Amino acid sequence: MIPRKRKRGIPWIGWSVALTIIGAGSFLGYSRVTNPTNTNAISVNSIEVKTGTIEDIISESGIVELEAQQTLKARLDGTVGQVLVRIGDRFATGQTLIWLEDPQREISTKEQNLNLQKKQLDLAAKKQGLADAIIDLKLKEKKLQTELQLLEKGFISENEFQTQQEQVRQAKSKLTQAQQALSSARLDLQLQELERQKKLAEQKKNLVIAPVSGKVLDIKVRRGDVVKLGDSILTLGNPQQQIIRMQISTLNASKVKLGQEARIRKIGPEAKVYRGIIESISLIASKDNNSENSPNSSQPTVSATVKLDAPTQELIPGSQVNVDIVLLQKKDIPILPTGAIVQNFGQPFVWVKSDLSTAKKQPVTLGLEGLTNVEIISGLKPGDKVIQPLSEQPLQPGMKVRSTGNE
Repeated sequence: MIPRKRKRGIPWIGWSVALTIIGAGSFLGYSRVTNPTNTNAISVNSIEVKTGTIEDIISESGIVELEAQQTLKARLDGTVGQVLVRIGDRFATGQTLIWLEDPQREISTKEQNLNLQKKQLDLAAKKQGLADAIIDLKLKEKKLQTELQLLEKGFISENEFQTQQEQVRQAKSKLTQAQQALSSARLDLQLQELERQKKLAEQKKNLVIAPVSGKVLDIKVRRGDVVKLGDSILTLGNPQQQIIRMQISTLNASKVKLGQEARIRKIGPEAKVYRGIIESISLIASKDNNSENSPNSSQPTVSATVKLDAPTQELIPGSQVNVDIVLLQKKDIPILPTGAIVQNFGQPFVWVKSDLSTAKKQPVTLGLEGLTNVEIISGLKPGDKVIQPLSEQPLQPGMKVRSTGNE
């Protein structure tokens, strides 16, 4: 009899378990309908509105130079006689750097010096001849006065007196000739001196002289080299100041103004930044026919220079660098990443999470836009948070959202 009682109890327990499961399932179903869980919400990322700086920047490239950097060229044909400096040497204005020689010019110069000495000796002789003629005339005039007195007293004849008059006349003629000869000698000496000055000027062309004080950057010749007129001799510059020469596109050039801040970096990752300002910008565009591209394809550009705040030992003259020109800068303003802004037919807005954890549109007014951030003029304040979906599913107003991480 006892086993029969156990068999009767088993169905009752089964029905109890079944009713319990059905009740729990009904409760969960009702709970999902009346109170949706986060499993149906869209995962979003929260971005805080921060205070920061935004800059409007244009990027160009340029070539490093020293102030007054230039390449000196040969002013005549010749042979390098002596190189008086080495690369890296500093020099003063007017200092001779390289001496060129030409045997023919040297012979001509010696001939000019000899001719000048000859003309100087001739002038001295003419001066002495004039002095002698003056003395001779004075003596004859004095004798003529004496003979005039003798003639009046009857001590000499008329013929003797006339003879003395003729001697005075001849002495005057010789004096005139001596004066003319002296004038001619002086003129010859002046002409010879001019020729000598010309030769000296040509001889100075043999000397490569520093036009400014600075530092030798490169020497392109060595002793014994034959150079032609216009050949490059050496490059120099002032190491106390560095500049960047740029060719700016006409589109960007209209935005560039004198005194704007510029940031200079070597080409490469994690390069150090050097600062400078726009020192000059041309008012005319020109076509750079020295471009690596063909002249027909090169576009007109505007030349500009950046002056570094201080010289560096790392930027090598002649090397190419990147230059960021700061057109406009705003500090301590509310900013957001540009990717958080949604454009709706010119009316920008952002997504924010409502108190009910749903997506909501928040219109904003934008200001200056930088490379990665944009200024928020109105609609949000520092500390406010906006949301972005983590998936490709777009947000819709009222859509349930769930923020990841700590808010």
